[in-house]
Amino acid sequence: MRQTVTLFDASVFRFPETFTRSFVFFYQLMYKLVAHRAINLVTISDFSANEISDVTKIDGRRFTVAPCGSNHFSGLTAVKPNFDVPEFFVVCVGTLAVRKNLVPVVSALVMADIPTVVVGVAGISSVFRSGQVGLVMDELLTVPGRLRDEEIAWLYDRALALVFPSVYEGFGLPIIEAQIRGCPVVCSSRPAMREVGRQSVEYFNPESPGDAVDLVLELQANAVHREEFIRAGKENAARFDWDQTASDILRVAQANRPVSGDRRARR
Repeated sequence: MRQTVTLFDASVFRFPETFTRSFVFFYQLMYKLVAHRAINLVTISDFSANEISDVTKIDGRRFTVAPCGSNHFSGLTAVKPNFDVPEFFVVCVGTLAVRKNLVPVVSALVMADIPTVVVGVAGISSVFRSGQVGLVMDELLTVPGRLRDEEIAWLYDRALALVFPSVYEGFGLPIIEAQIRGCPVVCSSRPAMREVGRQSVEYFNPESPGDAVDLVLELQANAVHREEFIRAGKENAARFDWDQTASDILRVAQANRPVSGDRRARR
């Protein structure tokens, strides 16, 4: 099969309980078939390359890494969402899937009297299963569901921080979407997020929700510290450009032959 195929992550293998049975069966089967038959393989991070290699038993050197971009968020015209937003708040993005780790961290934020806006939450019922007990509603918690990118950009422009507690991602796109808008990121310390965020992110152990609270309060108390992470975040997000991503994939596809050991991390 003379195709160049992009595989995003190994979540259907690592967290099958996150998805419906039919979705898991189809994707696990397709990943294994495609990984062994495609002429070239592309993925979004070194972490994902290693993970997919492990679950499909494909040599990881066959993968070219073409990371996601951030510039789709830089040019957005922000639009205020149709709900009241407090002057001080943090944003969380994700679903109630176990690997997203929203419930314990959001609960800790609210218990610490930190107003929190949670974007996403439900997911698509034909694909996802929640796996976590739902969020306990509180006057400090706003759950508007899915929002348009322009509305999320408005929240990033005004939030104290994005809190991203996921325990498993192939990349962690919200990190650089928030950073390109000048929103500091408080993030899970798992490998993919460290690969994407480097030193521009405040990391916490996702199994210790109180650590996320401490980092948020530190950003609130220290304006200079927060500005440092805003600046570092913008510099980090600028590494990720969709034109470069397309160029990376096109270069591999045009070779029309297997390309080995050609991973490219953004520098």
